[in-house]
Amino acid sequence: MKEFTIRGAKRVEKDGTLIDDITPFKVIVSESIFPEPAELTKEDVWGKYDLDTHTQIHRGMIVARSKEVCPHFGDTVPYKSVTVVCDSSQEAAVSYWLDYVQGGNSISDRKELLEGKQIALRADYQCW
Repeated sequence: MKEFTIRGAKRVEKDGTLIDDITPFKVIVSESIFPEPAELTKEDVWGKYDLDTHTQIHRGMIVARSKEVCPHFGDTVPYKSVTVVCDSSQEAAVSYWLDYVQGGNSISDRKELLEGKQIALRADYQCW
């Protein structure tokens, strides 16, 4: 955890008059509660795009995204949502990257596949 004391001016109203308040305030930056998983990268889960041409190089673990039919949940994937399939041992790392991109608590459904060896996760966009 890091602490900083900052002096910043802000406009406040005092007795009907706007004044500059330069009272110092403390900012605390905490460490991440969930460290970035070492076994998977964001690109492993979300795929990769060529930044120059904006074309998809690979889909990562995504099997269905917005408005596509999901082969595992049997529905049309909602807007800005994805379905990802991974090995059961990768669930924690995949969940981290889904929440990292979609926002906290983004996983709305989970289904075991291949007798529990793999899982399908549905993640919905949370950053409205």
